[in-house]
Amino acid sequence: MCLPNNTQEGDYPFDDVEERLRALDDACLHIYSNVLVLHDPGDQYARRLGRLAARTPELRKQRLEGKLDMLIRRSTALEPCLAVRDVLAISRICLELITLCLKITALLDDVPFDPRKRLFKTALAGRLGQRIEDRIRGLFASIGTVGDLADDADFAGFSFPDKIQEIVKILSEEASRQGFQVGLESPDRRHIE
Repeated sequence: MCLPNNTQEGDYPFDDVEERLRALDDACLHIYSNVLVLHDPGDQYARRLGRLAARTPELRKQRLEGKLDMLIRRSTALEPCLAVRDVLAISRICLELITLCLKITALLDDVPFDPRKRLFKTALAGRLGQRIEDRIRGLFASIGTVGDLADDADFAGFSFPDKIQEIVKILSEEASRQGFQVGLESPDRRHIE
């Protein structure tokens, strides 16, 4: 429970919660979109955070378009990372890209997801998620080969960039089909993973 003036350990002031919601924090949005209010003295929750339910379509649009734009931008940043041949940096960006793919998939399927718990399972629960699950698993298999990358031939054979572009294309087409904007004029920093 959030207490606006008298917070106890484990409680968060309403102002902090509202700030995280404005920042489109996935965990906070998941929690406060699925909360069951047991006691709300003075209708504090209903007055201050109840507006979240009314803004759900707008929030989903902002989150989806921002995350898709970030995925497109970050996937193009993979090529320069490969040129440096830093296997740790390559692994990090690959995992970041998979995480973005999972979140976008969940948003396109309009299924709730908690980014901290079982993201893989919850994000792929919908129709689109089931369609691309094998491709996502293929990305993980590709990351498993990063440690073996040693020379130019190894880097040329690294399949992750091609596989991620296939998924970006599928997600972009689905977003466009659902009426979402694909590619923003400037990045939305709230979606940096």
